[in-house]
Amino acid sequence: MKGRSFYKVIAICGAVAFSFASAAQAQVTGDDAKCRATMNKGAGKYASTANKAVIGCFKDGTKGKNALTSCTDPTTADTKGKLPGARQKLVDSAAKCAALPSSYVTCPSPGTVGTISTTSDLGNCLSQVVEPASGIGAVETYWSYILRANPQDAIWQDKAANKCINSITKNAGKLFDTVIKTCGKLQAGSDKGGGPYPYAYDASCDDKGKIGKSVTKLNDAIAKACTPAPDGTMTALQSCTTDISELGSCIADSARKAASGVSGVSFSMPGVCPASVTVIGLGTVQVAGENTATSLSVGQSGLGHNAELPEGFRGAVSLDCAASSGTCDTCAVTASCAEGNCRCDNDPTATCDEPFGPDADDCGGNDCNLFFAAPLPLSAGGAFTCVVNEIPSDLVGTANIGTGQSNTAVANSSSIWINGTQSRPCPVCEGDPTPNDGVAGGTCSGGQQNGGACDANFINPVFGNTSYDCQPTSGQSVATLSLQIDFSNTDKSKSSDLLCTSGDPAGCPCNVCSGDPTIACDSDDVCSNAGAGTCSSAGPGAPTVSNGCDTLSCGADGFCADGTSTLSCDGFTKQGGGGIIGCTTNADCTALDAECPGGSCGNCTLSEPRACFPNPIVNDAGVPATDGAILTAQFCVPPSGTGVDQAAGTPGAGDLTIQWDFVGLCDDGTTVYELGGNNCP
Repeated sequence: MKGRSFYKVIAICGAVAFSFASAAQAQVTGDDAKCRATMNKGAGKYASTANKAVIGCFKDGTKGKNALTSCTDPTTADTKGKLPGARQKLVDSAAKCAALPSSYVTCPSPGTVGTISTTSDLGNCLSQVVEPASGIGAVETYWSYILRANPQDAIWQDKAANKCINSITKNAGKLFDTVIKTCGKLQAGSDKGGGPYPYAYDASCDDKGKIGKSVTKLNDAIAKACTPAPDGTMTALQSCTTDISELGSCIADSARKAASGVSGVSFSMPGVCPASVTVIGLGTVQVAGENTATSLSVGQSGLGHNAELPEGFRGAVSLDCAASSGTCDTCAVTASCAEGNCRCDNDPTATCDEPFGPDADDCGGNDCNLFFAAPLPLSAGGAFTCVVNEIPSDLVGTANIGTGQSNTAVANSSSIWINGTQSRPCPVCEGDPTPNDGVAGGTCSGGQQNGGACDANFINPVFGNTSYDCQPTSGQSVATLSLQIDFSNTDKSKSSDLLCTSGDPAGCPCNVCSGDPTIACDSDDVCSNAGAGTCSSAGPGAPTVSNGCDTLSCGADGFCADGTSTLSCDGFTKQGGGGIIGCTTNADCTALDAECPGGSCGNCTLSEPRACFPNPIVNDAGVPATDGAILTAQFCVPPSGTGVDQAAGTPGAGDLTIQWDFVGLCDDGTTVYELGGNNCP
């Protein structure tokens, strides 16, 4: 994945930029050296105990020896009850310090102590950072990023799959422990020699190749135990990648950064927070048959559900953590143009850096537009659209850097185009050898930049790669929809409490305001606050219904309980094999042959269960983690006034899940941030 290679490049830059403190800085005293070494050793032992709890939970769970459905939280996974004692030993170890070293200033999140004033504060803080008695710690965020598998999943009954997951947990835990111990040993040696107080190492630290050997063991174990693995194993692992060839590097990168951060905090707590975060969206399908958590479902008919979102979105957010006073637990999130998704309104091939208004130097005074990804091709039963998502105002949100928890409100303006074809709803960027490298190595096909140079930004094997450089033809959009998308890690639930405009007695989750059909709503309050009547209309869209099942009976699993199915043409399908073009006879497919790859849409033989929104619509997929997270959002979608409304069932609900990679950056804009900020220049 792109996040893996990006991290490696930035880590190298960070390692080059990082330097030891100057000789003018105070030297570590003998007592302080002993205290810091003691805290590092205690943190390492406690982290090891927490890792062993997780490893044991997966091992026992996949063999049916416990009933836990998640093992990423060490406290829950600790079925043998060893964590409380190990935690207390770490807390008590601080009493061995003759005095509090000056390097401990502010307890970073996930710790909650705040200012470090006593050795007791130090012990409590460090135990909370590694893994608190309740809440999220560094060990849990590590496992939540690399392995969210359900131990009770039936796939682990397969011996090969079981061997794979338990080999991963064993070696991932050992690598984490090795990094803390190795980096700590290097710093302790520096301290003993009277070195300066600032922690002098980062994720690139190694001593006699010990970490490198541990990484090699991890990769070898994955190659031996997981290659080949039964179909569906990578999806079931719920890891940081579904590509087996990248699994070792993604785990190793996370282990080195997270464990180095813990090691650094055990020596020094300077109260330094990141200044920005690069965000990388993972597409729904990484390799054939293996899925991430990313998904999008729109509308009540079910035909717009389980859409496959493309790979390749890169964005950035700026962080202002001043209010947290160095704990980094409450950082304001605002928009950034650092990843090239801000483009001039008069020239989408030109990047800009002053979003939400005129940009004099980059756009000649024209507006600088912030895009939420490149043009997005979608299809609901063959009613295709090209959606251009623009963010018209700044993000409003907060993030906890230590736990990965966040809440961010995104105002989204979605412009709809329907002048493409079944296989090319959007203009595409053809022939670009290296997407997202900032080099326009491809050529736009279709749209207002037809024939122009482009850098592919959204990777889509089905509908073609799209680019910010290749926009649909100006002035030909059929509608612009306003959506309020609130991303967070928390569980979501949307009930169908409204009267459906179709008379459907089951109730609907969304309508539009009677006084303004452009405002989608899930309550009368939304409309009254806007002075737009009541939430009781469908506007120019399809009459609202609870679902598209024949008997309006939707199961809790999100599919029609009455067996309603959908027929599609079998010659043009999603990456995962699902249908794209709805049909009733072979003639429906033949009529569109000219728009399908190879000149054939196939026959009308692909039958699938009809998807639907249950009542309530529950999305509990959100997972916080510091190297990446799963963020979810639920919202109401207004109608476009086109045939898409009838096909998708809009106005209606929207349910979105995106799996992200995060790369926090220090204030220099290049050094990858580690927990506590010790490695920041």
